[in-house]
Amino acid sequence: MSVIVPVFNAQESLERCVRSALDQGWGDVEVLVVDNNSADDSYRVAQRIARQDKRVQVLVERKQGVSAARNAGLRIAKGDWVTFLDSDDAWAKPDYLETLLMAAAESDAQVVGLRDYTVRRAPDAGSPVPTLLSALAATERMMRLAGPTSVWAHVFRRELLVGTSFPEDIHIFEDAVFTARALGRARRVVLVPGPLYLYTPAEASANTQPFNARWLTMLDAGQLLLVETAPGGLRMRAAASSFNVHCIKTLGFLMWKSPEVSNEDLRRVVRAARAVLQQLPVGLESLRLVPPLTIAASSARLLALGHRVVHTMKRASR
Repeated sequence: MSVIVPVFNAQESLERCVRSALDQGWGDVEVLVVDNNSADDSYRVAQRIARQDKRVQVLVERKQGVSAARNAGLRIAKGDWVTFLDSDDAWAKPDYLETLLMAAAESDAQVVGLRDYTVRRAPDAGSPVPTLLSALAATERMMRLAGPTSVWAHVFRRELLVGTSFPEDIHIFEDAVFTARALGRARRVVLVPGPLYLYTPAEASANTQPFNARWLTMLDAGQLLLVETAPGGLRMRAAASSFNVHCIKTLGFLMWKSPEVSNEDLRRVVRAARAVLQQLPVGLESLRLVPPLTIAASSARLLALGHRVVHTMKRASR
């Protein structure tokens, strides 16, 4: 098992994170810690752990971004299975890997996904009951946000990932694109319920972070999913359209909160909403997507008008 840990300024949480992987009962583990230009002591912490345990390998990726760091780990991963662990998170139990890999062996699955995860607390007791899905059903479920899109919520057979990489120009939902690509090569996917992963929400979330142009790249993620999952048929196109609706609504929320948003950024959201409307598959299910998309486009236009009024009033008061 190859465990890829991208690191950026995580000196306080890194040791807990890596130890949770090294303490697994599943003995054949390599932990690839990829430092991504950390300004704190993350690299020194990683080197110290590596000196203590030969299963840890420390890399430095100078190209900025979590996708570049994960890709660097993927290039040298040697395990039959690959998973990811964020440096501020941890695995909740020492039998985490054993639980997931046993589920894979019993169902002949090439991908194992978590149905649930835990936020900053120990897991509740209980025996998880795995659920087997086709790769198409698992991809549709992910795009409808019925489960985590993140790569840390999945374990992949390494052969599925040959020639697959994270899109380094996408900064939001890059996980969803990568996961969809891997699922598209699988035959079976098994979902393991039960909170097994200790997830720490990022401070820079849509609820707390002011608008940043990097957030616009979620539109690129949505468009990639529309294109790359289209061969799966109408249900997949409808699911990808639903994912795009979520992206557009999230951007609308961010823009509404932000005091300064350029008209070009607003126009880009409007264009994205129109593009998704034009690509909706024919069918009753897709009709449910039309109202939120229309509202998103209309809201963006109204918001653009409001910003112009506000900016005009500011200039007049100077």
